Formats: sequence, structure tokens, C-alpha cells
Amino acid sequence: MIEILSPGGSFEAVKAGVNAGAGAVYVGLERFSARAFAKNFTAETLPSVCGYCHERGVKVYLAVNTLIHQADLADIAALSELPVDAFIVQDLGAVGVLKDKTLHASTQMTVHTKSGIDFCKSVGIKRVVLARELSKAEIAGLAAYAKSIGIETEVFVYGALCFAVSGQCYMSAFFGGGKRSANMGSCAGACRLPFSTGKFNPNARALSLKDQNLAPYIKELEAMGVTSLKIEGRMKGSDYVTRAINTLKTGKREKNMTDGYFTGNLNDCFGKRDNQT
Repeated sequence: MIEILSPGGSFEAVKAGVNAGAGAVYVGLERFSARAFAKNFTAETLPSVCGYCHERGVKVYLAVNTLIHQADLADIAALSELPVDAFIVQDLGAVGVLKDKTLHASTQMTVHTKSGIDFCKSVGIKRVVLARELSKAEIAGLAAYAKSIGIETEVFVYGALCFAVSGQCYMSAFFGGGKRSANMGSCAGACRLPFSTGKFNPNARALSLKDQNLAPYIKELEAMGVTSLKIEGRMKGSDYVTRAINTLKTGKREKNMTDGYFTGNLNDCFGKRDNQT
């Protein structure tokens, strides 16, 4: 069956994903994770999480998906000893250091073309997490091509969308005086705040996108050859994880969520949210 990949921002969320039927969970550490404000794990606590999941036939993927600096390379190398099934990476420095491990290209690599998939294969990446902004036809074409050259594909099907291209945003750094960076794990969610064109309207959310829900299209994605269905949400709790997985299993549509990128109805993507996470 197609893999359901659940977010594990805490051990409680990991357990919720496993109990709800996820085939894999993805987690982060206190450093190098694009969700620095999740509870996350440490190198000391993560092995017990892996043990819990592996005993139940569930894989664990570790997000090492921020940009990194030269001084970080030794610490990245030390992560190779952790008992995870794959590393989700963005920075090519991390790709080089972890080249002997199973690597997945983070959505923050913005892979959206065949040449992008070719590059990932050339550097030893086994799975590509496709950019979130792709249409049904684009996903189908890329999934088929990836399968033909032996690369797995993963698609975001549930959760928050970024207004910027697959999370590559500098708005947090701009408003935070350079002290926060979405590309280093500390997105402030500024696009959720009131923005408007022309005369300011405090109720306008010109940059805010609804959460995505592709649950009604799971069978189509499976037929395309997509390997894994990713649920966004390492900042969310265990109840959210359970609900998201059950929604995917039932193919349920939900109010105030969108399938606009997938269907090409881009106007449907926009909508006010009550919080910034």
C-alpha cells in the first residue's frame, strides 16, 4: 500500500501516528530541523523513538532539512550513527556528509522538473519530496519519470501551505531583523498576518493560504506511482495527527481546506487562518 507519512513533533504525536496506521513518521532534532519550535528530540532520546516504531513495523525519517554552515559538518556526520531509516535533506553539504545513508530530498529543494529528479539521482538521493505547488498533471508526469529511473516520490497531501515556493521564504528574516530564518527552522508564519493591497484592511489576508487536503485523490496519486503521502504538522499535537490520518483513509473533504494547486483552481488556495502555525 502507499505509505502514509506522519509528523512526529513529539513522542505523543509519534505514537498517535503509529496507532492510527502510519507506515512511517518523520521527526526532527533540536538542530537542523525546519521546525525548530516543535518539541523535537535529542540524539539521546531519538533511539527509543526509533525502537518504538521499528517494533511496530513503522519507519522513521529524520529531517536534517535546514541550510547548514561549514562548522556544522562534523555534527551532521555524527547523526549518521542514529538508527533512522532515512534522512530528509536540503543542503548539498548534508548530502555529501551523509552520502552513505538513505537520503530523501526535502520539499525545500523545490524539485519540480525532470532535470531536478535527474540531479537528485546523480548525488545518490533515493526519494524526492515534490514541490507543494504542483498540479495533478505535473505530479503524474514527474512520478512516472522518477519511477522509470528508480527514484521514489513523496507528495504533501495534508496540512499547511507556504505562500513562498515550498518554504523558501525570507519574510521571517526581514521582519525579525535577520534573527529568524524560515530556512534555518524558525519561520514566524508572518504570511498569516493581515496584509492587503491599497488601503489597509485588518481582515484581509492577501498572503495567507488555506491548509491543503488531497484526501479525495489518494487513489489517483497511488495510480500515478507516488510512493508516500506526507502530512505536514510537526508543530501540531497528537489529535491533529490522528484526524489527518483518518481523513486520508476515508478520503474525506474538509471545510476551509484546499486542493487548489492540485486541481488548478488557484483562487481557492487563499483564505484566512486563525493562527500562524
